[in-house]
Amino acid sequence: MAQKITINIIGKPYKMQVKSASEEHLMRVAAERLNANFKLYDDKFKDVPDYDKLALVSLYDLMSLITAEEERDELRDSLSSLSTALGNYIGKIQNNR
Repeated sequence: MAQKITINIIGKPYKMQVKSASEEHLMRVAAERLNANFKLYDDKFKDVPDYDKLALVSLYDLMSLITAEEERDELRDSLSSLSTALGNYIGKIQNNR
């Protein structure tokens, strides 16, 4: 069952629906991180409109996400290769018995 929560992003409340406690936690952590990253830009670029600062925060957060996804894919490929090599090795041992 969906639960309604309110999160704040750069001082503006947003009513959201979440399906679980873990989704609520993730949403609140994401909002906190967005606000913290926004503050870094806000402190440095006082004359830049908020929507431009939010665009930059989004861009850099997505770049981090893409990097993490690429690293995960590389690790998955390495794990698959190791698993295949291990399977071949075990197969050779069993065949030599």
